[in-house]
Amino acid sequence: MEDNKKIELHITLTQANYINSLFDRPMFAIDLNKKTFRPVNDVRFYDWVQNLAQGEKE
Repeated sequence: MEDNKKIELHITLTQANYINSLFDRPMFAIDLNKKTFRPVNDVRFYDWVQNLAQGEKE
């Protein structure tokens, strides 16, 4: 059975920029005019968050 628990992730624009620097392709599209960001690819972002959550369990 798939785990459908909600995961909250709070990060700043500075942190989003740093996270982007860790990957070959950006994880977040950042709009500096609106001071917002969103995942570039929802599936890739979901996989990344799941890996973070799995790492916390171990």
